[in-house]
Amino acid sequence: MSADFNWSDINGLPLDGVAGQLFQQGPWWGTNPTLMPFAQTAVNQAIIACALERHRLAHGDYPETLDQLLPAYLDRIPPDIVRGRPLIYQRIDKDSYILRGAGANGIIDQAKSASDDWLWSFPSATNAAPGATKK
Repeated sequence: MSADFNWSDINGLPLDGVAGQLFQQGPWWGTNPTLMPFAQTAVNQAIIACALERHRLAHGDYPETLDQLLPAYLDRIPPDIVRGRPLIYQRIDKDSYILRGAGANGIIDQAKSASDDWLWSFPSATNAAPGATKK
């Protein structure tokens, strides 16, 4: 999407008024069309992070998989917006995890030294492969 998009092109699409207004919010994408998927990925990561924290408070640690959040904490796992698949969840230990979105290139760059993945982590982010030792 770009700011010079012809908004009459969305006429006739099955969008409610709120969705139509959302798509027309220029500040969402500004000069960079990845801002809107980044924002939605961050929202989805925040939803999952809240469910993870609720699980930790109830059970003393983070779950091994996101499926363990169903149905007590979430009715469904919000997706990675770019890939349309579940966000990558990596439980580091009982007190830390990483939620990983694909980023603008649409590829999970886990374990690569350079990455554009969108990370939500507690307590700290890493690009190390699962099971890699910390230096």
